[in-house]
Amino acid sequence: GEKPCSVCGSKSVTLQDEVIEVKIPEWIDPGTKLKFPGMGHYGYKGGQPGDLYVNIILDENSPWKKVGHNIVVEKEIPVIDAILGGTMEVELPDKKIKVKIPKWLQVGETIVVPNQWFKKEGLLAGRGDLIIKPKIKIPKVLSKEEKQLYE
Repeated sequence: GEKPCSVCGSKSVTLQDEVIEVKIPEWIDPGTKLKFPGMGHYGYKGGQPGDLYVNIILDENSPWKKVGHNIVVEKEIPVIDAILGGTMEVELPDKKIKVKIPKWLQVGETIVVPNQWFKKEGLLAGRGDLIIKPKIKIPKVLSKEEKQLYE
């Protein structure tokens, strides 16, 4: 009889690593599973290739945390901006935006910037909100002048 192929074991298939470029839709929701028909492994003995599935995950070390269709980020702000108001720059995956800090911002309050994150479908179509949890930075050391201003 014939000897089995030493490369594929007579399955007419060999496995190899391959880099495949796929288009990921803008504003895709983490947790989504994308299907790319015909981009998977070839079938045995010349069969049709299978489908490639890509699971979308948000890196656990990401500064952004997904909550529903919204995104939450913690942002450090100086105590003076919490009192007098100001602006801060917030980085999103695809852009940087300027956000107004309201006057008299209290510990535990959040700043909501509408329509900045994941796309929502159905009755609530649109984009989710960016929710900023300010971390008010209080200086550990004050200059004489700064101390007089606070007093």
